[in-house]
Amino acid sequence: MAVLAPGAQASVSVRGSCPAVAAVSDFNMTRFEGLWYVIEVFDKGVACMEWKIAPMEADVWHIKETKQSGYVGEYNGKLTRNDNSSGSLTVNWDANIGRGFPFTVYATDYDTYAGAFMCQQVWFFNRQEGVILSRSPVLHIAQRQQTRGMLSRYGVEMSYFSKVEQGLCGRTSLPDAGAGSDNKRFDEYDNLSSDA
Repeated sequence: MAVLAPGAQASVSVRGSCPAVAAVSDFNMTRFEGLWYVIEVFDKGVACMEWKIAPMEADVWHIKETKQSGYVGEYNGKLTRNDNSSGSLTVNWDANIGRGFPFTVYATDYDTYAGAFMCQQVWFFNRQEGVILSRSPVLHIAQRQQTRGMLSRYGVEMSYFSKVEQGLCGRTSLPDAGAGSDNKRFDEYDNLSSDA
């Protein structure tokens, strides 16, 4: 049986087929490379989660996930393009026993935020993982809500998302997170931007 990894601990199982989430058109993978902080994910109790994406060879990128929670602190995998123009990719995590599965970048401005959706079909159900990414350890609540809400049009439950704790990760200052942040400490910004 194939297992979605890292979704072995960060995904939800849903009956039926994977939703057909539309990918970003005119996607620029070079601009998508680099460090991303994971802001929300389909898992609870996740801390200090980051993704680093770097080119390996033509149309193949290394993806490294690190976090300070769970049983395993690091996952590695490969991203490959399904076509040359959209955010439709395939991810192959090293820890996944099965084949690769869809990795869809459904929203991004490359410099501030991104939304990605992974789904693996397993017999009569599917394992889903939604991820909201930010170039900063914080992302304003309005952007988080908008990015999260884009998946709802495909029937993905918004209640699956949980916030990743990025405030206690060994950082001493808060990068500029846009309007409303005023470079406040993590706890102060979190109070301004949290889902009450």
